Amino acid sequence: MSDPVIIDLFFPKSALVADGVSLDQIPQCLDRIDQLNSLHGTIRDELLNIDSSHGTKSDLHTDPMFAMLVESINHLAGVYLAEYGYDSAFINRVKLCNMWFNKSKPGDTVEAHQHQSCFLSGVFYLITPQGSQLRFHDFTNNYQIPSTITKMSMNYKWYDCVPGRLIMFKSDLPHSTNKQPDGDRTIISFNLKEYQ
Repeated sequence: MSDPVIIDLFFPKSALVADGVSLDQIPQCLDRIDQLNSLHGTIRDELLNIDSSHGTKSDLHTDPMFAMLVESINHLAGVYLAEYGYDSAFINRVKLCNMWFNKSKPGDTVEAHQHQSCFLSGVFYLITPQGSQLRFHDFTNNYQIPSTITKMSMNYKWYDCVPGRLIMFKSDLPHSTNKQPDGDRTIISFNLKEYQ
């Protein structure tokens, strides 16, 4: 072959991963979550096999205790959207629409799901046991799995859940958690959408 061979990768999937976010605020956030949990409680269902305030208290972004985290989320969303090529006018219209906490115990898991009616979604880890993971899935990938997985053949990607880590992604990207190992996990989840 005399002509060079090029293999293009296209239609990328992505996740923004930021470590060390609001580390000094974690103890105060945990105290506030305990207060809110006492006041509002949580709901557990088959998909979210965790204790979640999504159905009881999903406006944490309006609580002054989480103001620094909200500022970090807004900043990182701007960085992420600019990398996609969105202009500043659009970026300024993308705002948090809800934010809630999830608490889970050993053996808990979250089935693969997407967040509807929003644009970006994310998670911020407060307490996580070692071995806890967030997993992203590509359900369009239906070919025979090769003996060696490469960037071209992988159909899932995972990130370790680390206190102070914030992960943000397009809301239509399917994601799940592995079966939780020993220990408790407390996280804050959030969604952003465009406001006209």
